[in-house]
Amino acid sequence: MALILPSAPANFYEPSLTVFKESVLRVNGSTKGQMALITAVPANIENAWAAVGVAGDTVQATNRGSFVIGNTDVVDITGPLIGPEESPGETGYKLTFDATPEMTIYIDGTGTTTATVIGAAILEGVDTYAGGTTDHLKYIFKTDPIVVTDGGLISLPEMELIINYSEEVPVV
Repeated sequence: MALILPSAPANFYEPSLTVFKESVLRVNGSTKGQMALITAVPANIENAWAAVGVAGDTVQATNRGSFVIGNTDVVDITGPLIGPEESPGETGYKLTFDATPEMTIYIDGTGTTTATVIGAAILEGVDTYAGGTTDHLKYIFKTDPIVVTDGGLISLPEMELIINYSEEVPVV
């Protein structure tokens, strides 16, 4: 069987996923990592705090990114664990995010406006929105579109972040 490329041994995946997990679960100041529901993808991931950032001082539409309509503490993350295997290919590694409890949706305070959630941003905890930077943005998940109503509550199911980057290279 040919090696699947690009490929890496376990020592590539495990440390980076552990660092990711620890940075999100760490209490920074008094704030734990956040999961923020977003309605659009930032134009520039390298400069995205203004679009997807949130902090411990986030209240309704104050002190949060322009695409954020709800946020909550990240509950817990399990892993890194061995994940699925490509067909055929290398074994991936994954982190499993626990289900999130109900979070309140805030769009404009009317109680009737709707919006479509298209993803969730995972951020390191920061106490003040002004103190956050794009360095605190760790990952953006794509979700199936979810229509939510201002003032409503939403819970998110358990999710997995799977790192499994390989493609088959034909044997010559």
